[in-house]
Amino acid sequence: MCVSRRCNKLVRVLTGLWLVCGWGLGNTAPSSWAEERRFRLTPGAESLLIELDDRAVARYVFRDPRVPRPYFDRVRTISGIEVTRPNPPREGLDPTDHIGLHTGMWLSFGDLNGNDYWRLKARTEHEGFVGEPVTRDGEASFVVRNQYLASGGDE
Repeated sequence: MCVSRRCNKLVRVLTGLWLVCGWGLGNTAPSSWAEERRFRLTPGAESLLIELDDRAVARYVFRDPRVPRPYFDRVRTISGIEVTRPNPPREGLDPTDHIGLHTGMWLSFGDLNGNDYWRLKARTEHEGFVGEPVTRDGEASFVVRNQYLASGGDE
């Protein structure tokens, strides 16, 4: 059974807030800064690449055979500092504890109608983008529709 479609609005709000606050955009940013910055969103078969001024700043992974939920990885600050763990970990360089669990940034729930999405005991399935990803005036946005499946994988 589908656990909740109401969560889609929460995902949209949190994703939007992260994109706006995470890179210092929005109404609080000086208009000259926004005019100088250019986002590009490049969709692929399994992810959406997010670039700012021709430099990758994040990737939204919506289909990963190893991880049963969408997530952001390869998240970087404007100056290029990586703020998420490399996914997958680089052998001999990165911690290998919790492989698949520490994939970057994500929204999840520990108990939603008795299902545990936080610990990957139930699957969050990407159904698609609601409209095309948009970039304009130094801002980038996209909205996704996710389905929260019950622990048995039933819709």
